[in-house]
Amino acid sequence: MRNINSQFTVAAKEEFARNAVAWLIAYAKAKGHTLVTHEVFNPQSKKKILIPVVCEEFEVRYVNTLKC
Repeated sequence: MRNINSQFTVAAKEEFARNAVAWLIAYAKAKGHTLVTHEVFNPQSKKKILIPVVCEEFEVRYVNTLKC
């Protein structure tokens, strides 16, 4: 795993910590579920921590609602 923590702004990290997305990703990982999101994988994002980026980092399956 690469260290994605350093690429994000402090504001992005604070926003991610305030919402339930981290819990949803952790639950999907623990239960072997697939997360469904409208977000698109963008590893260059710095101002927002995107669900697909975290899912890729922690090997959680996800699908994009527009590509289902």
